[in-house]
Amino acid sequence: MLKMILELVANALGAVKGWLDWKSSGVGQRKAAEGMVEDAEAAATRRRAEINRAVHEGDEDTVNRIVNGLCVAACVSLALVAGCASPKPAYVAADRHVTCVTNATGAVEYWRVPPLVMEELLNAKVELGELKKELKVKEITK
Repeated sequence: MLKMILELVANALGAVKGWLDWKSSGVGQRKAAEGMVEDAEAAATRRRAEINRAVHEGDEDTVNRIVNGLCVAACVSLALVAGCASPKPAYVAADRHVTCVTNATGAVEYWRVPPLVMEELLNAKVELGELKKELKVKEITK
């Protein structure tokens, strides 16, 4: 009876050791990294969809939060759902406030963007292009 219990414990410990070996192996680490990348891509897709919705529906508050780097919308909504906090206003300086211009039917025609914000957006676009180019060069030279 004691021998059977010891074998059972040894088998359980062997299974745990095998699982830990797999998790620390290259295959386990690659699977974990793939999962992290997929999660990050899904989050980026959700962010792009939210941006797209805000731009096309003329949601000035959301667009101004995004443009001005205020990432409080998700935290505030989570706190409101949990009933832990009241909404805190996000102040945007007048020289950074973007406004939505709509046509007679209410559809968004374009966004009026101050020069300071336009300059930052264009600089970010150029930096992103340079970063993508650098990443391609690094990938080729590996």
